[in-house]
Amino acid sequence: MTDILNAEKLDQIRKDVTSNLASFTKEFVSLYKSALIEDALQNSGGSGGGDDEGEGENERQLLVRPEAEESNEPLFTAQLVKRGQVRKNWKERFFVVRPDHVIDYYETEDKYKSGGSPKGSINLSGYTVVTNPNQRKQEEKQELAKLFGGNAGEYSKYEPYTLECYHRVKRRWLIKCKDQAQFDEWADILHTCVRNVEAGTLKDELQKEAFDKAVENLRNRLWEALPYGSEVDILTEILANYTWRKRVGDDAFANVPGPANIKVKALAKGFETVYKLVETTVKASWVATMAALDKAKQLVETGFSKVAEQAESTRGTLTDKINDAIEPVVAPMREKVIVPVCTKVAAFLIPRTKEPVASIEPVLEAETAAYCEERATGGNPSMRHIKRSHDKMVQPIEAFSSLEALLTAEEVFGLIPEGVSGVVDNVKEVVDNLQLGDFVMALREATFENTERAAYTFEVSLEDATNGEHSQVQEKQEVVLTQIKEKYHHDARIDVAEAVGEFVGGLVSALVGEPLGAACGGAVEPLDSLIPEPLQEYFSVSGVLEDVIANIIETAASEAVEAAMANE
Repeated sequence: MTDILNAEKLDQIRKDVTSNLASFTKEFVSLYKSALIEDALQNSGGSGGGDDEGEGENERQLLVRPEAEESNEPLFTAQLVKRGQVRKNWKERFFVVRPDHVIDYYETEDKYKSGGSPKGSINLSGYTVVTNPNQRKQEEKQELAKLFGGNAGEYSKYEPYTLECYHRVKRRWLIKCKDQAQFDEWADILHTCVRNVEAGTLKDELQKEAFDKAVENLRNRLWEALPYGSEVDILTEILANYTWRKRVGDDAFANVPGPANIKVKALAKGFETVYKLVETTVKASWVATMAALDKAKQLVETGFSKVAEQAESTRGTLTDKINDAIEPVVAPMREKVIVPVCTKVAAFLIPRTKEPVASIEPVLEAETAAYCEERATGGNPSMRHIKRSHDKMVQPIEAFSSLEALLTAEEVFGLIPEGVSGVVDNVKEVVDNLQLGDFVMALREATFENTERAAYTFEVSLEDATNGEHSQVQEKQEVVLTQIKEKYHHDARIDVAEAVGEFVGGLVSALVGEPLGAACGGAVEPLDSLIPEPLQEYFSVSGVLEDVIANIIETAASEAVEAAMANE
């Protein structure tokens, strides 16, 4: 392995990572700065290129339950069996999913209830949940056998109902459930923990949005999948996989002396070495990036107010002129790619969201009936944690799982009109690299959130309808529930439109965003002179061009979603 990962090779990897991080940081800070300026323009009375037309239709009708002080109540608990790290023995442990989606495990349930310390904690930032670890291991062994020889054989080490939290470098977690129901429940819970664990350091929403967009561009540029986790985990995973593929590769270890198992160990150690190198470089860069974000914020806050009026006028003029200048380039792309793709994919997705969204209704019916029954007898019930109750949400979970099963790369690729391939070179690669599960999860979480809001709105509306009289509670239940369902479906349509619009827009951006920007670059270069010198530190022609192209794609996606919903 020393010859494969010698000092020269590691230096090349470090340079690749540093170069990509520099480009990423520049774009991240630029996006954040643009977001700050847009925010400042809006706060100063400028529109920032947007408008509020039609906002009334998008106002939500369900009420948000006011949050008391932050609760430490666990999201989920269960008795599970965990494999040890050293002895590899299996022991029962009491698992507790904290509100931040970190999992603590205790020796016993009594230990937890008595306030004892956990035996350990599981932070799934950057992990993948595997529901068939035998299959994952067998596929891995088959791939290694192709590289290094030997017989992969059958792999059946893990018993039924075993879940694996997998990371190529970090500790693997193996957890056994008692039956199929618990297995399904905890597979879903672990997936949720991976996506939602609070591992990030960014608290500013504008920073989060800028980071997400910069990461999306980075992964599209490097042809890498998008992992979950903290900012450092995400960047490390993307850049470690990219530099490994570019500079090393698994097949580099085929000539390591010794049998296949020695080559496999050398490969694992080699990737770990590269991963740790990338992680160290990313952590150092992240400190500098945060400092750059602070500097950008300070620059805008201290200087922008002096030039806000001029900036608003200049940006508006620049946006109009860029739109005019790039229209000859955009028009054929809009006709041949942007609109056809948006129309096809939106028309495919919208009808298929109906069943998952409607699957909440039986839950609301059952929970409101139980609530009214207890309320009528003078009790003081609450539907506060309805969205956390996994057993009550089985039907919606299954409905969203069915939706995710429909969204294969092959299915989405089949939706792309034939003519698109003649205009865009990388259609197959873009579709293969789509995070299809993210769309379903985003819509599912929004739907579950609406369920909680509907529950609270029902409680408030019922109280108003009965004037607090217990005797009228069951009498008013059906009328109030009908009203709540109407509000739920109104808000759900907003969520569907947002989720589908974001998915469609992301697909089209990955297809044409970068080439369209490059093709339009020459047409907008002469417009640099329109930006007065005092404003050049706040925005640039290239930055406004990116916003214009993003707006063109977003508009097409929104119109396609609106048309698809109108046809339902």
